[in-house]
Amino acid sequence: MLATTVLHGSSVQRCVGGFERRSSRKGRSNTVESQFHTLLYSVTSAWLESVIPRRLAAGGVLRAVNLIGQAGSFDLDVDDRDSGDARIDAGSVGRRASGRMGRFSEQWRDPMTGRTADRLRPPAAIIVGIDRDPGLQAARILSARGVPIIGVAIDRDHFACRTRVCDAIHYADDYEGIVDVLEKIGPELTERAVVVPCSDPAVEQISKQRARLEPWFHVPLPSAETVSMLMDKTRFYAYAQSNGFPIPKTRMLSSRAEAIAAGEALDFPCALKPPFRTAAWVENTKEKAIKVETPAELIEAYDKCKEWADQLIVQEWIVGGDDALYSLNCYFDASAKPLATFVAKKLRQWPLEAGDSSLGEECRNDVVLEESVRLFRSVDYHGLGYVEMKQDSRTGVHYIIEPNVARPTGRSAIAEAGGVELLYTMYCDLVGHPLPAERIQTYGDAKWIYLRKDLQAALRQRIDGSLTIRDWWRSLRGRKVYAVWSVQDPLPFLYDIWNTAKKVARPVGRRILSGASKQQRGPDGRTLAEGS
Repeated sequence: MLATTVLHGSSVQRCVGGFERRSSRKGRSNTVESQFHTLLYSVTSAWLESVIPRRLAAGGVLRAVNLIGQAGSFDLDVDDRDSGDARIDAGSVGRRASGRMGRFSEQWRDPMTGRTADRLRPPAAIIVGIDRDPGLQAARILSARGVPIIGVAIDRDHFACRTRVCDAIHYADDYEGIVDVLEKIGPELTERAVVVPCSDPAVEQISKQRARLEPWFHVPLPSAETVSMLMDKTRFYAYAQSNGFPIPKTRMLSSRAEAIAAGEALDFPCALKPPFRTAAWVENTKEKAIKVETPAELIEAYDKCKEWADQLIVQEWIVGGDDALYSLNCYFDASAKPLATFVAKKLRQWPLEAGDSSLGEECRNDVVLEESVRLFRSVDYHGLGYVEMKQDSRTGVHYIIEPNVARPTGRSAIAEAGGVELLYTMYCDLVGHPLPAERIQTYGDAKWIYLRKDLQAALRQRIDGSLTIRDWWRSLRGRKVYAVWSVQDPLPFLYDIWNTAKKVARPVGRRILSGASKQQRGPDGRTLAEGS
């Protein structure tokens, strides 16, 4: 199931010379994309010249990569005749390096204490889902703390795969192939690495196959039964109801008759969603849930969505704005003790009302903290955790919307921005290093923003009249951490903007061409050329 592995070394090669050659894709070159690649190359090269000594830049990209690799006792062994990515099979990664992965001898500086020592590099973190926004953020956070990063991805065209923080990126064909990829990486390690799954499918596969991985990896997960229950909204809502956790009124729908009965029993508006987002659901809508205002709209939405999942859930909509959505990010050790917690709330999301956060800020909400910790303790939880709750603006009651299991979320990087070492606490706990002192939230003013999505959300709210330009600008003030943008790692952001621009341009171009075609036809429906 393994496709390829891309060596990054110190990542300079990836940042400057590692653009994938896609000119032959689909049998023809893409001139516009090639021009954009050239522009990215020029911009990035100019930026690198400001951070890399001239004696390295003068020797060419490949020699610079090898010099940097040698400085860290890591020889990429790149063939000068190949100006593209260094691609090898997974089994040869350790053999191509001078030593095995995760054990390169060097003088290592602890970024948390500032102390240096002649010692082996710390164990690696395996980011399973580097082709996801949370994976990119997790890789950057841990890399900045001196942790070697190895990525695992499925979508090689994802903008996050342009990051320079990974020593290598391994590609699987699908989620079922992730464990096969990890099994190939494992024997090349001399210390157990930390696996960080960054998507629900990755968590599901790793949980099912954890016994195959534990000889080589720390796998921070609760029991397989707990993972399954928390990930399946149908089972989770049943557990929450029977154990006194606050959730909105909910009905499970397996037939149209059940949808009609739910329409009669529930108060509207309501949200229609699947127990978990299937591939068909993701393919047909970007929204996590569909808002319906009346029983008739519920039936219409059910008829439309019933083929996207085996079962659907309808739940009363909790009245309140985006800023009524609170969350807890946390890490629990193997004894179900919370070692780090961080509370934040959404300010905007995209798509509106039922999308992913585009802007959030830290806050204090003891109800969210206490209920979330109580939930995880009740299931003997281990690993990264997340609970989203919404406060009803009419009653002030907080309701659990959903938990996320054993992975970083899109906005979890706000914890580090607010001074809580969430991911590094997990890493240190698993590998046996001293825990960082920064684990207590001080309730400052940190914000997290996904620039592109927040601009989309703000534009839509501006059109709707619910947001002024002044209010939008004020909402951006303060200390921020960015989901994709990074001065030290700019390519993912640039590719994200480029990919979005292409998606927007395609339908516009089709409409223009369609309009031009209609204008060329005469009143009898024939083209002007035919009429002459």
